[in-house]
Amino acid sequence: VPDPYVGSGANPFQDAERIKNPEDVYRYVGSVSSTFAAFSSARQTLDFTLTGGLDAFQYNSRLVSPPDLYFEPLDGFPGTIVVNKSSSVYANINASGAHKLILDPLTATTSFGLRQERRQLDEVYNRGQNVPAGATNVALAAQQTLTENLTLVKDFAYYVQEELLALDERLLLTGAVNTERSSVNGDDKKWYSYPKLAASYRLPFLPFHTDQIKARLAYGKAGNQPPYGYKFTEYISGVYGGVIGARPSTIFGNPNIKPETSTETEGGVDITALNSRISLSATLYRKDVADLILAAPVAPSTGYVTRYLNGGALRNTGTEIELGLVPVQNDRASWISRTTFARNVGKITSLDPSIPCGNAGSYFAVAYGAPYLCAGYSPTAVQAPQTTNGVTTNAIFESAPDFTMGFSNDFTFGNFRIGTLFDWRKGGKVVNITNNYFDGTGLLADTAGMNYRNANIGTQPVYLEQGSFLKWRELSISYTLPNTLTSPLFASARDVRLEISGRNLKTWTPYTGYDPEVSNFSNQNIGRFQDLTPYPPSRSIFFSVVAGF
Repeated sequence: VPDPYVGSGANPFQDAERIKNPEDVYRYVGSVSSTFAAFSSARQTLDFTLTGGLDAFQYNSRLVSPPDLYFEPLDGFPGTIVVNKSSSVYANINASGAHKLILDPLTATTSFGLRQERRQLDEVYNRGQNVPAGATNVALAAQQTLTENLTLVKDFAYYVQEELLALDERLLLTGAVNTERSSVNGDDKKWYSYPKLAASYRLPFLPFHTDQIKARLAYGKAGNQPPYGYKFTEYISGVYGGVIGARPSTIFGNPNIKPETSTETEGGVDITALNSRISLSATLYRKDVADLILAAPVAPSTGYVTRYLNGGALRNTGTEIELGLVPVQNDRASWISRTTFARNVGKITSLDPSIPCGNAGSYFAVAYGAPYLCAGYSPTAVQAPQTTNGVTTNAIFESAPDFTMGFSNDFTFGNFRIGTLFDWRKGGKVVNITNNYFDGTGLLADTAGMNYRNANIGTQPVYLEQGSFLKWRELSISYTLPNTLTSPLFASARDVRLEISGRNLKTWTPYTGYDPEVSNFSNQNIGRFQDLTPYPPSRSIFFSVVAGF
């Protein structure tokens, strides 16, 4: 008798019981370093260092989904086997030298070196469908799909740097230039140079109860390499009429692609007072990024849909403040407090005319909240419908927070220690695509929220929610056992401590999803504010016994 549930949809309990997904992960991370002191005297030294590193990673997995699972017949190919084998090798070698010259009242340090890196990746993905019952070999599948992704990136760079320490070690001047080339650039033989300059000065005359005041100013440039393959127009293989062939991709590569260049200027002041009981660090910065690497649409008559180009610029300005306090400090008790504040404001200053303002390649429709890319707007802007006085327009919202703050406090009372860490993010929007997913499947049909969203979709940003939060990140409580108690058991032990700690303990937020601190699409340049059925954040409790010997 046929099972009436087969082909009717997934049963999560059946899936958890029957689907097998074994995985093996192997990784080696290691380095070797050698130093040679070529010359040393009272006034000068010359040292050379050679360092090599290797990060080798291998991942093997197999997924077996039997053909009799309820959801398997839905696509007409019951039974699925997936074999995934990935390996990567990151290797680098660095050779450097440093010459130090001491001439009172001046100390000059000259550094120089070169660096070579190699990043290689091989991913093989083999999927088989329409699999016989009980089969675990992908070769037995009637329908097979095989893909392989190969990448190889080679980088080479050299640098020279000069540091001058003068005026009784109060003035520090630094100048350097880094020159590099990479195989991912359009012209892999072209060198790009990035200079930097920095200065800091400790004031000799201080106000009452002030320990130190240091002013600093820095300027520098850095490059961001194009992603692998952006300079090529890829050919896609396929079978037509039983013959294997290849056709150009619809994405047109750019043989002239070059790195993005960021130029940053920052200044600040560091102050300590009352024998380091108070410390304050404040920084203002401006960062301009030119030659942004973007994808632009092209006329379909060309045979392509998209092309890569260096087609924009943006600017970030911000403030960072850190305040440290020691309100209590004596032989029996202490209290150390640290508060941080950070604010960043971004703006796209220019955009290539071939890139129209609007949806920046989002996976989701504007009706749910999509990235909005346009000159004069923030690179973290969100576009969503908004109805005002009966008129519906695509309004612009901001996904980045107004500011973030952190609060850490460490209390010590005799042998007890308590440490806490809180994080506060104010403002910013998150697109709750999880709710949209549940609404589409009817899983929230018995809730007022779904009824409201369905009634207002297209006229209000019903999936765009406030992302503010206050998180209790960590709490640790420890007790150091007296030596009189531990020495009879562990004669050589010292500082034996019992500790209980917790992480991700509590979140206060108006956001209705699992966690407003989400980035569903990882570290992509834009659109990092979508929340799509993430794995719930875990809460961890640890009990530890710590000892030194």
